[in-house]
Amino acid sequence: MTAQALNFQGDKLFYAGDMKGAKPLYEKALRAAEKSKDHERILISKINFAKAAVSEQHAQGVLSGLRPLMKQATDQGLKYSAVECSLILSEALMQAHNFPQARQELESALGQSERLGLQPLTVRAHYLLATVLRSTGNSTQAESHYRDVLTLLDSMQKESGAEKLLLRFDLAAIYKDSTRWSQGKS
Repeated sequence: MTAQALNFQGDKLFYAGDMKGAKPLYEKALRAAEKSKDHERILISKINFAKAAVSEQHAQGVLSGLRPLMKQATDQGLKYSAVECSLILSEALMQAHNFPQARQELESALGQSERLGLQPLTVRAHYLLATVLRSTGNSTQAESHYRDVLTLLDSMQKESGAEKLLLRFDLAAIYKDSTRWSQGKS
């Protein structure tokens, strides 16, 4: 329970934009999960820690461990976590300027998130794929994905209880960037 509570606290800070505050909570959650030997909590804590590291532009330190985490999530039947890990891996590959591999990973993650109906992850996959495409000179394709992001976020906001969706730091930034790039503006 301690690990779960610490992960929730870390998520609250992470989605408020406080990556530096979230990361130590994710570390504490990992230590607590390891003490309890709860394999699912250990995995989720490791994924959260990697998410925070990549968000702070420290992908190099976690890049090699992301594929094994993704496989563990898949093996444990944690579909959301597996797709989330794939997106973290993609972002880490983008930071390493490995755009071809990031694109391949993103296309796979996008298909999985759409099949599973994981809208927040689908939004992020479209956004990251658009960013890769824009970075590699495919602006027309990128604009299409940015428009998909806006359509999905607008649709999600219309759902009951989701009116404040764009108060989430990450989604607000994605919305702002997608608005800018969907119209071909630099």
